[in-house]
Amino acid sequence: MDVGVLQERKFEAEYDRVILDMLAPWECVEIASQALVPGGVFLCYVATTTQLSRVAEAIKESGNFTEPESSETIVRGWHHEGLAVRPQHRMIGHTGFLTFARRMAPGVPVLQRRRRPSKGSYDLSD
Repeated sequence: MDVGVLQERKFEAEYDRVILDMLAPWECVEIASQALVPGGVFLCYVATTTQLSRVAEAIKESGNFTEPESSETIVRGWHHEGLAVRPQHRMIGHTGFLTFARRMAPGVPVLQRRRRPSKGSYDLSD
């Protein structure tokens, strides 16, 4: 696929991967869903936690993907001279977030992650 305006394209489940690196990727989650074959991978790069939250919620709300998973990318240079190998003293601690999910087949319900109740929660019948 060419780089361009995603919202202006029409898709029919023809791609194995969709990778978004843009300012507002949550606006393109539905379009990415249309472009992906079942089992296809949606990957998104964002720079802030606000963007991360919005894209993760858009993925969940679409109902077409598995539970999104996110990780932070960190860049740390390494010094290497002969057998002296160590990380550089200065590290750029944060460069962005990657979020990914798999496209579910049509008609297949999204699996919900089981979560334990929080320590402070209780049954209302008590």
